[in-house]
Amino acid sequence: MLKDRIPRIDKDGIVRLDFPAEIAIETHSFCNLECVVCPHVVMKRPKGRMSPALFKKIVDQVAQISPQTRLWLAVMGEPCLDQNIIAHCEYVQSKGLNRIHLNSNGTFLSNEHAEAFLRTGVESIYIAIDAVSKDTYDIVRPKGDFERTVRNVENLLKKRASMKGNRTEVVVQFIVMNENENEIEAFQDFWHARGAVVKLRLRQGWGRMISTPDLDRVRLERFPCPWLIRTMNIHWSGHVTQCDPDYEENYPAGDINVQSIAEVWHGELAQRRERHWNGDFNHPLCKNCFDWAAGRAEFFYPDTKAADTAPRWSLGQPDAEE
Repeated sequence: MLKDRIPRIDKDGIVRLDFPAEIAIETHSFCNLECVVCPHVVMKRPKGRMSPALFKKIVDQVAQISPQTRLWLAVMGEPCLDQNIIAHCEYVQSKGLNRIHLNSNGTFLSNEHAEAFLRTGVESIYIAIDAVSKDTYDIVRPKGDFERTVRNVENLLKKRASMKGNRTEVVVQFIVMNENENEIEAFQDFWHARGAVVKLRLRQGWGRMISTPDLDRVRLERFPCPWLIRTMNIHWSGHVTQCDPDYEENYPAGDINVQSIAEVWHGELAQRRERHWNGDFNHPLCKNCFDWAAGRAEFFYPDTKAADTAPRWSLGQPDAEE
């Protein structure tokens, strides 16, 4: 079991792993919003839903090989639009895994979802809001419903508070951009008062699809990309990509329908990781990408207890993609 092994640290504290520390599972690829920070609205890849059999195959392998691997049930789809999402969480729980993470826009985070996610021991729920006023929200998250989203998150927080001992972390995300940067402090005050963790980060470019003026100004020496080194993306079809920027599957790295997770991790993905270890960032997905520097998010906690119990570590290394 990988949990019994000591990871090998090579460069700048980045860990070489024999199995992905994070697996993003796209249970489906449908979304109700047209956010300015996401290319979903222009995505040409066919949309669809992952079969329950394929989802169980992925979870079974993680349970057998690396129970500490974190499962992110989202890539290009809104989890709460997936009619199977509660059953998925229940299956993960039944296999003895407790490192489920959800990224949601909160619009359809119903009372049923809230109760199920808390009951099944989801480790963290990230809700992307990016605004503290309706006017700003409508600009950055078109087709969303600001008041409904806020009510849904407040309901989730109240339910968690009513469940003694529940440790699910609720994080509200704020992607800093010109359109909303004047609301940062008010956003933090609003959500801290309700018991949520606040996450601030720069917008990522999904390769070079989204304009990232703030990220472009970052001056860091290039290092192996945390997404490539630590994660695996599995789309609803079972096709594997190395990172979010390959949302169109232009450079697939494997197929879980016919391969195991370990086979893909030690196959094409291993070759791409090795290029990064050797300072070679000329793969078409990497050459002009700045998303490797976008993982440096800041987390602000409503109190000391929330900070002390935060699930911020995995397989011996700080999180990269949160």
